[in-house]
Amino acid sequence: MTAAGDAVLAEARKWLGVTEDPPGSNGGPWWDTTWGVNYGSWCAAFVSMVCRDAGYPTCPVDGEPGFMLVSNGTVHAYETAGATASGLEAQRTLDLQPGDTVLYSWSSWEFQGGVPVIADGSEWTGWVAGDHTGIAASTVDASGYFWAVEGNTSGSGSQDNGGQVLEKQRHISTVCGWWRPATLIDGTTTPPKGWLDMLSDQQQAELYQMVQSIFWMVGNQNPQAGAETIAGKVDEIRRHAQSTYWMVGNQDPAAGSETVASDARAARANTERLLESG
Repeated sequence: MTAAGDAVLAEARKWLGVTEDPPGSNGGPWWDTTWGVNYGSWCAAFVSMVCRDAGYPTCPVDGEPGFMLVSNGTVHAYETAGATASGLEAQRTLDLQPGDTVLYSWSSWEFQGGVPVIADGSEWTGWVAGDHTGIAASTVDASGYFWAVEGNTSGSGSQDNGGQVLEKQRHISTVCGWWRPATLIDGTTTPPKGWLDMLSDQQQAELYQMVQSIFWMVGNQNPQAGAETIAGKVDEIRRHAQSTYWMVGNQDPAAGSETVASDARAARANTERLLESG
């Protein structure tokens, strides 16, 4: 287990037992804090959220947050992430490590065009395989079993629409693809949890002012700042602040104090311009 994989797994386990809200809706923070919409496979959105919050984001399959649809993850595994047909067939003991993204198919499948395609004679025959996904929590044992933390599963009911986060034992025969995000290999991180504590008092004050101005507009329903305008400003501020504070939090050796200070001034200027233009 690597330190990065350990961090992803620890973050995933914090959610054990959490259920979608309301029941049957697929709703939860895995959508609210990643994509902003409830569309697709929340097991995939859960994996994306956990990896991001741990500081080791998964591959940007459907966009920067990660992936929304399991089948898209399957295609990614073979076209981009290095999985191969011969590799999966030969690796019935799979080199899974905690933190890896693992994809399952409950239907029988065969490789077509280099990707696993359902071939069970059902209405789904010909579709790219991929019913469910999770985060590996162990290596594969001699019998082909391993553990994984998964969203939208259950103890004895539906395994891919159960509405709960659980740690499940799976067998390698259900795996149709997997990948190890580059961030788990090279240690690249996003701002770690607690990154605010790394900022100076002045930087924290400036960030607080940005946020305060946004919530003032929302709370007072500023007639000059409609919902779309506010959303646009929030997004702009997030982007400007993120690049500056990422450097501070990660102590980027290529970004000395002068560079950080310059970027901070630019972010502040842009923020003030945005807030004054409503």
